[in-house]
Amino acid sequence: MLLNCKYNNTKFLIPKKKCKIIDREKILSKLDEVLKTKLTIIAAAAGSGKTTSVISWIYSRKLDHNTVWISLDERDNNLNIFWRSIITAIEKFKNNDMNCKQADLIQDQDISSESVVNMALASISSVNKDLILVIDDLHFVKNEDVLVEIKHFIDGISDNIHIIITSRTKLSINISKLRLDGEVTEIDKEDLSFSLEETDEFIKTNIEITMPKESVQILNKYTEGWIAGIQMTVLSIKERKNVTEMNEKFIESNKYIQDYFCEEIFNRQSEEIKDFLLKTCILDELNIELCNAVSCMKNSQQILEKIYDKNLFINKLDYDGKLFKYDILFKKFLMSKANVINKEEMREASNKAAKWYENNGRINNAVNQYISIENYEQAIEVIEDKCIKETFINEYFYVENWLKNIPQDVIVKNARFCIIYMYTYIYDDINYKKYLEFAEKALKSCTDEDYKKECLGILYIIRGDKSYIELDYKKSISYYENALNYLGKDMFWHTIINLKSGIVYFYLQDFVLEEKFFHESIILSQSYKDNTLNLMTNRIIIFAKLLKGELNECENICNTCLNSTISNDLEKSSLMSIFYVALALVYYEKNYIIKAEEYVFKGLELVEEWDFYTAFIGYYVYSGVVLKNNKKNQKSELNKIYEKVQELSKKYKNNKLADKYYFYKLKDHFKVLEMERFIEYGRIKCVEKYIAKRDFKIAEELVVFSKILMCKGKNEDALMLLNKILASDKEKNSNSLIIRAYIFRSEILSQKDQYENATKDLRQALIIGYKSGFVRLFLIKQTKARKILIKTIKSMKFNKDYYEMGDYLNKILSLYSTKEDSQIISKREREVLMLIEKGAKNSEIAKRLFITESTAKSHILNIFSKLSVRNRIEAVAKAKEIGII
Repeated sequence: MLLNCKYNNTKFLIPKKKCKIIDREKILSKLDEVLKTKLTIIAAAAGSGKTTSVISWIYSRKLDHNTVWISLDERDNNLNIFWRSIITAIEKFKNNDMNCKQADLIQDQDISSESVVNMALASISSVNKDLILVIDDLHFVKNEDVLVEIKHFIDGISDNIHIIITSRTKLSINISKLRLDGEVTEIDKEDLSFSLEETDEFIKTNIEITMPKESVQILNKYTEGWIAGIQMTVLSIKERKNVTEMNEKFIESNKYIQDYFCEEIFNRQSEEIKDFLLKTCILDELNIELCNAVSCMKNSQQILEKIYDKNLFINKLDYDGKLFKYDILFKKFLMSKANVINKEEMREASNKAAKWYENNGRINNAVNQYISIENYEQAIEVIEDKCIKETFINEYFYVENWLKNIPQDVIVKNARFCIIYMYTYIYDDINYKKYLEFAEKALKSCTDEDYKKECLGILYIIRGDKSYIELDYKKSISYYENALNYLGKDMFWHTIINLKSGIVYFYLQDFVLEEKFFHESIILSQSYKDNTLNLMTNRIIIFAKLLKGELNECENICNTCLNSTISNDLEKSSLMSIFYVALALVYYEKNYIIKAEEYVFKGLELVEEWDFYTAFIGYYVYSGVVLKNNKKNQKSELNKIYEKVQELSKKYKNNKLADKYYFYKLKDHFKVLEMERFIEYGRIKCVEKYIAKRDFKIAEELVVFSKILMCKGKNEDALMLLNKILASDKEKNSNSLIIRAYIFRSEILSQKDQYENATKDLRQALIIGYKSGFVRLFLIKQTKARKILIKTIKSMKFNKDYYEMGDYLNKILSLYSTKEDSQIISKREREVLMLIEKGAKNSEIAKRLFITESTAKSHILNIFSKLSVRNRIEAVAKAKEIGII
């Protein structure tokens, strides 16, 4: 029997929104697909803007007269009521009269579910124009019979009918065949979330106050683009007109957001799910074993899947559905709720989580969990042995976070913790000395001789670092040698001391000892069998190799590290980013642009903001790729990269982190790279401003200055600088610097018509380039110098003294393969090569090119000679390699 119930007419009206809706063309374009498919599903958490987006689309596309709207509620979770609602909505649309009778044709009749679906289909099929049926809030319908019949209804509609379903939960309707047939459009949280720009526009549209850019970024990041969260925050700002800045606390403590989560989400869940949410909200990531341990349940897998299907502000972090994470705001709400309901139970859950992390080797998670509930005794027990070594292998940020959350009265009584603070304040003499006194005082009362000996050895290392910063390199080496007397038997500290000694000798420009200590540190780190130590060691050495322009060695180190067997966590860590980025730089300099682009994106995906110099090299390579690809939006893309570098630079400007002090000293070298890129894309004035402020501490700045002088026509001044650089013995080990100096001098000499001297310089640059692998440095724009370079290469190719350089010289020539004056082979020989590539015989070549067969054979022999190959297959391969065909 169909139930006889009365409806409020608003159930069938397109809702009106009180807040100002912004134009979101991205989501509107996605919704345009509605008219191409039978079914569109918009499934996302409460407050994600599902309904608002549909309303905005309907009115922006002027489809309100083609739309049947039905808003569902709890009462519609009944087969008869649901279908009465659908039929009534269709009939009201057809009659275009909101006062018409409610589906009189089916009232009070005994009728089967199959028949009522057929009636609904009959009703809607009589509409002979494009019709959009919006079923809003289908999550209220859980009745399986209703859901089954909805599928039959969708299958039965004609092509002019398009159904939009919005739901807070994932649909329990079998749509796999429809999806396979291309009849389903799906929109989810990712599509609906506000971007940073949309958040900014929404704020400007709905309140008169101008919000700082940083506040908008915080709001967007903390809400993760969740529209209701942004809207409720804006509402709070409207009411509290004195608020002009945003912070995390203001957002998470927002009463409107708290009430929304409580009323719309939390209170609607079963007791089992509520209990699970409150016990697991302390976790940053949720996996099955951890959740079972913390919640004392055995069905965490099923509960997590249920929560995910309900779109309860939870995200999958892997494809297998074994790792989840709560959205930031929802997690904060749950933690606040748990603290109110049962603080002691939450503490117990945190201890269980910490113990699980500890047992599974997740030390950082374990410590943070203990600290969060002020269980300092347990936290110290876990970290005391590890914290110093963690600090020295680039895990300083973890340690810093641990220590800043432990009370100072606990810190000053622990020698190891005081030593770490010394390292932290290595640039701050007052705090450095203060924590040194605390450390020495703590060691006086220490009875453990091994503990005492280790701490004294580490103090010598830090004193060596301090001397290094103060440029007293010999004193630094002396301290490192003393440290070995205390720590020499410990392979970890032996590795660290050798590595630091190598860095000092790099600055002393004693490259023999630098190489010796670096080599020893790599051997020791491999023997220590700790991947993090080994990668950190190679990471530091990579920077030294890059600055010296040893591309081939860099390539070998990077490939070794990237192909090593390491854990998944380490593989995805920021520590790996330098190897991708450095390899990208190597490929860029060798002119393998596609490979460079591939690796630089991988590196930039992994790099974290604190790792400024790795990020900088990444953006340096990326900007070069953009320049090489020469796309229409090149200028815009380059400006974005420049803004990103400036943003990172400001964050890093005063950040002299202890474990990065050797990179901080390299900042001038990296600034030179930036200036070189500016020269490349014409920002000469920026470079002039930079040069005007410099005192030329490093020779690389002199090379940049010489180029600026050349750009301004002051060739004699530039020549004087370049002569000075090339006459210096100090710079002989910087391959890229010497190559550039030779090339710049050859450009000046060619302008002065001193071709013989220009040729000598270019030949010398090519010899150094061959040994180190540089190719793109030889992209010379100045016409005379370019022609001399090509002639020099051709003469070297046929000189037996340079025979082994043949492939390398061809790579340089390939930079100019599109220029008429730089063809390795003649135009006719190229035509012959292209026919060889297609498999043509000598007779076929002769026929196609209207030449004799003997002439064709002569061309082929010339090609073999010029390309240094022995047969047709090798000729085609070589021609492709160097860009001739």
